[in-house]
Amino acid sequence: MVLESEQLHLDFISLITNNPKYLDKCIVKSYMLNAPYNRYFDILKSNYEKYGIVDGIILEEEFGNLYQDCIYNGVAIDINDAFQSYQRKILSEYKDKQITELIHRWSLKLIDSEMLVNNINKIETLNISTIRDLTAEDIMNSLTKKDKRLNFSKFLVLLDTLKLEKHDLMTVAGGTGSGKSSMALNFMEDLSMNYPCLYFNMEMSEDQLNERLIAIHAKEDLKKLDRFNEMDDLFKKDIEFRAKNLTRDRHIKIVTGSQSLENITSIIANHEQNEHFIVFVDHVGLINVQGARNANERITTVYQSLRKLSLDYNCTIISLCQLNRESVKQDPRPTLSALKDSSEAEQSSSKVCFIYEKDNQYCFEIAKNRNGINGTFKMKYNKQQQIMEIFSSKKDVRQ
Repeated sequence: MVLESEQLHLDFISLITNNPKYLDKCIVKSYMLNAPYNRYFDILKSNYEKYGIVDGIILEEEFGNLYQDCIYNGVAIDINDAFQSYQRKILSEYKDKQITELIHRWSLKLIDSEMLVNNINKIETLNISTIRDLTAEDIMNSLTKKDKRLNFSKFLVLLDTLKLEKHDLMTVAGGTGSGKSSMALNFMEDLSMNYPCLYFNMEMSEDQLNERLIAIHAKEDLKKLDRFNEMDDLFKKDIEFRAKNLTRDRHIKIVTGSQSLENITSIIANHEQNEHFIVFVDHVGLINVQGARNANERITTVYQSLRKLSLDYNCTIISLCQLNRESVKQDPRPTLSALKDSSEAEQSSSKVCFIYEKDNQYCFEIAKNRNGINGTFKMKYNKQQQIMEIFSSKKDVRQ
């Protein structure tokens, strides 16, 4: 991790050295950088502000080989994208360090819980914002842009109804055992054909997730996969072929185990930003938030942070949320008020969908849709193969 940090800081000051005009819109401060890059940055910036150029002689006299490394460590990719990506990663790294230090001081009782939460909230407000003049060309590009909507390959009915777009935060909610994780895995098996995917798995073991995912992809029963070693060679070779097919042309990353909000933020911030990626969070109720005094405060903080992440980074986030048990007992048809522990799930999400069973019929309901259509769809759920299908005809189960 230390080596990654050093390379990141070197790449950043190399870009600035070769393209000093970016100093005018630089959010990163020298105190966010490791030594000796912090001093290098200060001198470079001061020199540029005074004279409008980078004085290589001064930098080489002061830093020797570091200046030469910066000159020859060119950025081959799009400079503007690289600049924004480096800034985001450095800012995220700095925020992680500051939050870790605050938690350490809190654990030593040097600060109280209220001060911890307030300071963390202040740190979380540090973000990279893009400021630009609005032009007619920008407006027309937004209207004609063809790739802003995510491309499902199997859930085709959702293309013109759900209309999931880049940078959306979508919540998929359901009661215990309703199939939330299965729905997320079905979405990932579909969307990973077109986008890199990052799955935060806090519900299952790694083996359970792998079995469910290959069951969906291979359309095989979990009972057979559980007895894999007892099956014949033909079955084993077929599953191996399908496993290779699933992973060969797709980029799927799995993060298994308990997660803090800080760790999730860091992983998303450090993910490759050049290509839009899909993040799955399974599920929000299991995310640890240091300093949160109750469940409502914890979930509120999680959803506010997830919304910021979906806007600040090149990703769409699909979060899973547990429905309030009492509301599910009263009526299997959920409402937005049933979202557990916080109304922030509804407020922060651009889309909210429910999975539930009513009158022996599984349903997928789009309950909130900021830029699409609300509606309830019949759904088939094959639990043995973990496969979910959403039918094209809407059914109004609220009647």
